[in-house]
Amino acid sequence: MFSEILALLSEGKTLSQYDLAERLDTTPEIIVSRLDFLQRAGYLRKICAVKDCGKKCTGCIGGSVAAQNFPSVWEATK
Repeated sequence: MFSEILALLSEGKTLSQYDLAERLDTTPEIIVSRLDFLQRAGYLRKICAVKDCGKKCTGCIGGSVAAQNFPSVWEATK
């Protein structure tokens, strides 16, 4: 499933975890766990969906209410 996620993201389209889950016949929760793993492994980089949030994409854990209302966005790094 990891290679399929990377292939879909490398197409350059914006896909939510719901889109990816539907395409890969799984749940959004599983997709999020796979995306987090790929990020930790260096294959993806998380991009802040809120401009000028001040977090510099270090994560929105405990971030502003505005940041919590936006989806996470990842881009392939390799």
